[in-house]
Amino acid sequence: MRAMQESRRQFPLGGFPHTVFFLLLGLVVQATGCSQQPATRERLDLPREPLAVGTMAPEIEAGHWLNGEAPGADLKGKVVVVDAFATWCGPCRAQLPGLVRIYEKFQGEDVEFLSLTAEDESQRLTVKGFIEEMEIPWRVGISARRTLLEFGVLGFPTIFVLGRDGRVAYTESGYSGSHHELELAIAAALET
Repeated sequence: MRAMQESRRQFPLGGFPHTVFFLLLGLVVQATGCSQQPATRERLDLPREPLAVGTMAPEIEAGHWLNGEAPGADLKGKVVVVDAFATWCGPCRAQLPGLVRIYEKFQGEDVEFLSLTAEDESQRLTVKGFIEEMEIPWRVGISARRTLLEFGVLGFPTIFVLGRDGRVAYTESGYSGSHHELELAIAAALET
């Protein structure tokens, strides 16, 4: 016991002062932020919030595609649902069964579903396992960080509905537990 007391006197970061220091450091980091993301967005002239309704969507690109080929001309004139997700995101997992049901509902109509993740090639097996576990039947782009930044994605999940003209018709950040508004947005985009 005496040896432990001696070592605490020798190392001033042990015990209570150590805890207080890191607690204060944590509060400072939380208040000021540790992320370079806002500066990066400004430097690259990227949106600081999800693209607004009526905005022309950027080209959808990813480093690699699973469940099919990279989209291109096949999206022209179609309604496109873009799902931004991460495999570690709990709300992303919660929303996917409903999203799959909506996909099935609109199957055979001019609607394409695409999912994008910033997870890179080194996480390909993780993403592939996620796709299989969640039974995602549509194309999934990995290493899509640049496209997600261009869409203004700040968190997951974020969903965009693009009209036939390539403009954002609907956007939803987070998951409320219902996809009713998303279904209505897809149906409305199909009518225009």
